[in-house]
Order: sequence, then C-alpha cells, then structure tokens
Amino acid sequence: MVLCHILQQGVLWVAQMPGDVYRYDRNSDCFVKEFDFTDPGIKIYNFTFLSDGSILACTNKGIYLLRKDMQPENLALDDILVTSIEPAAKGGYYAGTEAGVYYMEPSDGFQTHLLRGTRNMYVKSLAEASGKLFVGTFSGGAYIVDPNDTRVEPKSVDIPSLPVNCLTKSGEDSLLLGVDGAGVYLIDCQSGNAMRHYTDEESAGPFLSGNTVTDVHVDRNKGL
Repeated sequence: MVLCHILQQGVLWVAQMPGDVYRYDRNSDCFVKEFDFTDPGIKIYNFTFLSDGSILACTNKGIYLLRKDMQPENLALDDILVTSIEPAAKGGYYAGTEAGVYYMEPSDGFQTHLLRGTRNMYVKSLAEASGKLFVGTFSGGAYIVDPNDTRVEPKSVDIPSLPVNCLTKSGEDSLLLGVDGAGVYLIDCQSGNAMRHYTDEESAGPFLSGNTVTDVHVDRNKGL
C-alpha cells in the first residue's frame, strides 16, 4: 500500500506501508529513500511533517518520529495501531487509532488522553475544522467531537454508516468526506448536515467515475 503526501513547496513524498518513505527528486526524476524502519513488522498507515522536516509516522506499533540519519523513535501509543494524525489548533496532535481518538499533549515527548465518547471507535480519518474535530470511522460513518468540552458526547454526521476514508477541508466552514461506496459528501461544519453529494450518477450534475473514494484533494482553483 502506498500513501502520498504533498508539501506546500510542491515536493511529492511517498510512504509505503512496509515502512519506507521516499522523496521525489525532480532533477533526477526518481524517488529517493529518506526514511525506513529496520523492523519489517512495522507498517506505515499515515504521516505528517514537523516544521524541521522530520516526520511523525502512524504505524501498527504507535507513533514514531523519523529524522534523517537517525533511528526511528517511538513517541507515543506504543503497540497501538494508529491510522491517522491531525495537528491540533491548541498544540499537539490528535491520533486516530483502532480503539478511539487520543489527544497527544506536548510534554517531555507526548502525554496521551483518550477523547470522551470515542472509546472503541475504529478511526480511519481525522480533520479539525471550525473549532471541532471530525472523526471518520471504519464502519460507523463520521462524528463531530468537541475537543474542548469533555462533557459533550460525539454527534453523528448526516451520512451513511460506511467507512470514511478521508476528510478534506473545503473553504472556511465546510468539509469533504470521501466515503467507501458512497462517493463524496460536502458537509456544513456547524450543523454536520450534508450540503452536496457527488456520486457516479451522471444525472445528478458533476459526477465521479466511481463511488469508492480513497482520497480527496482541493486544488488552488478550488476544484475537486
């Protein structure tokens, strides 16, 4: 399995699930290996970049820090399958796992706290927007979590209970959800209600080539 991540500078990075991370070099027109795991049992599911160019990798054995010319360092959630990671507006990160959503609070490393109402959620995707945390799950659709008020239970989003493979910001107060078998939903972040639904039905306006969506990107012209 291959995961792609594009930096703002336009450099393409590719992570393979077996544990290798490559950077595309435009001058040589090839991919250069930048990071790897010596442990063949570690699989990468997602990753994000830190300001110094190092990587936080989501793996089947927790969150790892990848730095150039250094051994991978396990930072948090040891031996837990981590599928997604999202920078938190208040600092730190949210990590989506097979057993719920954790807030990774910066400390001497990270301290992790399970968010209320997310226990036993199998998380596939995360996005913070409009002061809320949106959680895409493996089989229960998507939920809205208030990360600043632990008294409030998660609210379900108005979409089918299917795997939500990706969550992508679209404008200041809307979000695109790529759903396995149901196309793409555009939802209002405040209400959680669907505003548009893109499928492979030609009669419904702009249409997709298929309804199984694994990723969604918005280009500089706000095209989907």
